[in-house]
Amino acid sequence: MNSFQIFLAKRIEYLSYALNHAKSAINLGLNVDHQFANNDIASQKALILEMQDKLDVAFVQDALLSNLLTDKFESLECIDDGSQMSRAQAIRRLEDGGLWDLSHLFWQYAKPLGLYEIQLLIMYNAGQSNTAEMEDVWYRLIHAVASQHQNNRPFDQIGSKLQDLAATYGGKDGVFDPCK
Repeated sequence: MNSFQIFLAKRIEYLSYALNHAKSAINLGLNVDHQFANNDIASQKALILEMQDKLDVAFVQDALLSNLLTDKFESLECIDDGSQMSRAQAIRRLEDGGLWDLSHLFWQYAKPLGLYEIQLLIMYNAGQSNTAEMEDVWYRLIHAVASQHQNNRPFDQIGSKLQDLAATYGGKDGVFDPCK
């Protein structure tokens, strides 16, 4: 458990407030970080970028948590940092264990659990693009959608999934390239 015992939803809320206030303060020309009297704009912007990165990670972690809460993972046993844990332990760890880094979320949760959309989200937030790993994720995602809908027009389902993902990543360089 984290030292402040803040659950993920509250952490997202507080980070959102902090980020919005910091952006507003800069726009108004106020000093964002009161620890340093002569705080320059560059360091204030760096602080805002750091908060934005943490908020992005929190949203990824929340999306991962939402997936684990579905019935699909009812009998989950996963491995985190080399030790096996139950679904309940994994949920508790994601919910109140602080923010994990994107690499940890990818390799310990999203990749082993086959959460392809979460993998794309992590790659997007990590700034990865056009990698062999991303190509593999697209391949597996398309095949997973097709296999889920074998008897129900899989090409329509694949098209629908690609439209949804295009709405999210279509303008992002290197992320939305399912046909590579």
